[in-house]
Parts: sequence; C-alpha cells; structure tokens
Amino acid sequence: MAAGIAKGQRGVAPRVVAAQEKLQKSLRRDSLGQQLDSRPTYEELVAAGIAKGQRGVAPRNIEAAEQLQKMLRRDSLGQQLASRPAYDELVAAGIAKGQRGVAPRVVAAQEKLQKSLRRDSLGQQLDSRPTYEELVAAGIAKGQRGVAPRVVAAQEKLQKSLRRDSLGQQLASRPVYDELVAAGIAKGQRGVAPRVVAAQEKLHADVGSPRHTQPPAHCPPDVRRAGRGMVEAGIVKGQRGVAPRNIEASERLQKSLHRDSLGQQLASRPTYDELVAAGIAKGQRGVAAGQEQLQRRLLSDDLDHSLARRPSVDELRNSGIMKDNVSGKLAAQADQLKKRQLSDQLKNQLNRRASLDLLLEMGYYRDQ
Repeated sequence: MAAGIAKGQRGVAPRVVAAQEKLQKSLRRDSLGQQLDSRPTYEELVAAGIAKGQRGVAPRNIEAAEQLQKMLRRDSLGQQLASRPAYDELVAAGIAKGQRGVAPRVVAAQEKLQKSLRRDSLGQQLDSRPTYEELVAAGIAKGQRGVAPRVVAAQEKLQKSLRRDSLGQQLASRPVYDELVAAGIAKGQRGVAPRVVAAQEKLHADVGSPRHTQPPAHCPPDVRRAGRGMVEAGIVKGQRGVAPRNIEASERLQKSLHRDSLGQQLASRPTYDELVAAGIAKGQRGVAAGQEQLQRRLLSDDLDHSLARRPSVDELRNSGIMKDNVSGKLAAQADQLKKRQLSDQLKNQLNRRASLDLLLEMGYYRDQ
C-alpha cells in the first residue's frame, strides 16, 4: 500500500476502493465546474484592477505600456509646474490670498476681521446719516417721503410749465417802453443803463446852471479869443464855462452810450445761418477766410495787370490829361513846408494862451 500497488484499507474489496476513487473524482470535477462557472469575467477583473491590459496581451507588454504612461504623466506634470503662475500673480488675480508663507486659517481670520470692521463702519455711517427731511431741506432729495422720483419729476415739470405760462401772460400784458417813459417810470432811450441816464441828467443839471452858462463880466476880449482858439486847436474841450470834470463825465457818458448801443446791436445781430439763408453770407462757416484770400490774390493779379498796361507820364502829358509839371520830390517838399507852417501857428497860439492862474481867476477852470 505504501508503494501504491494496493489501494484502500485492509479488508476492503478492490472494487469498492475503485468505486470510492471514481466518486471522489466525480466530486472534484463538479466542484471545479462550479468554480469555473462562478469566476468573474476578464473585463470585471480589469475593472477591479486585478488584470491589466487587453485580453490576449502579454504581461510584459502591459508593464512596458504602464511605464510609458508614467513617463508621459511625469513629463506633462513637469511642464505644468514650469508654466504655472507665480504666487504674486495668483494674489493679483484673486486666486490666492494673504502673503507668501501665511497659513490659510490666518488669512481667513484676517478677512473675517476686515469684514467685521467694515460692518461696524457701515453701521456708524448709517446711524450718522441725515434724515429724509434734512435731505429735502438741503435740496438733495425732492418730494415727500414715499413718493416715486418719476412722480416728483412730473410735478416739477408741471410747476415749471405753470410758471412759464404765468410769466408769458405777464410779459404779454406788460406796458411798452414808450408808455413807461410817458408815465415817468422809465427814463432815457431804450437800452440805456439807468446809471447812465442818471449821470446824464446830473450832467445836464450842472451844465444848465447860471454860473456855467456865461463867462464873468470882467473877462477881457483877448482872453475870450484865446479861449476860442484853444477850443479850436483841441487843447480845451467842451463849451465855455463848463468845468473839465463835467466835460470828462460827458465823454464817459458818450462812451457808455456807444458801448451799450454796440452791445445791443451785437446781441440782436442775426446768426451766420440766417445770413446764409438771406444770401448775405455765402459758403460754410470757416470757409470765408480762404475765399477772401483767394479774392485778394485775384484782385492783386488784376491790379498788377492794370498797372502794367497803364500809360506813362509822358503819354499822359502828350494827351493833355496830366498838366502839372511838378515832380514828386517838389510835392513832398511842399507838404513838409505846409506842416512846418501849421506847427509854427500852433506854437504861437500856445505861447499866447492864458495861464492857469488867469483861468482860475476868470472861472474857466476850478481847482479841485
């Protein structure tokens, strides 16, 4: 039995032993069939990570493919780490927070503290803000509390329209300027400032007083003639007996009247578009300067052409048009002689004029 020649226990018939072996083989065959039927498929083993690679691929090829994939992932990871942004860029983009090396919990605590500070500051500002009535009194808010802004805007628009209509009616029913002048309410001409009218009336009152109308009785005739000569020469201005300050006031009044008249004319002048529509101005705004320059050039060319074709002095003399034989040099000398004569006459008149003391004594000039 130890040599495997006899089987089974002592006293057991060989056929019984053979039947037992056959039964055991049949049991093992059935158990192996059940295990094979219940084993997982290859796809389930791949999904569970037990088997790798595709069906029918050698294990060494699978290991080589895995190593290759690891190398690719390592290279890709290295490239991503090399191209990743710096910490400062992440902070600027709002991805990372806090300084480098600060723990995230510390950064979170800082943000929480800042939020609490902002909340407290906002609460203080809300507590100290003015009331709605104060805003209305300051002109910042309009209308009553709870009224929509568009309703307030419509009310303001309606009030403006009512005021405009009322003002239009008042302007339409107001008297004209001539009626105001006739009633004594307005004085002077239309467009003249009231202060100018008052100054003009005061000046007329000063000029019309008896002490300024006639010179003193003891005034010599030669002095009177000298006074008329100074007025004619432009040395003394105004009428005889009028104080210089009244003359200056009259000149300022005239200038003010001219200024006001010029201001009215400029204010009432038509616009450029109206001038173009009326045919007075031509072309677009800003083009007139170029057109004027072009016209000047054309006129200059025509003048040069006309001067080139004009007859000479000898031709004019031969045709009887020019009869004066005086040259240009003699004419200039004659002009200078006339100017010298006028200058000598003016000097003589200045030498014969009355002195300041005599004018004060006669009342022509008053010392201020």
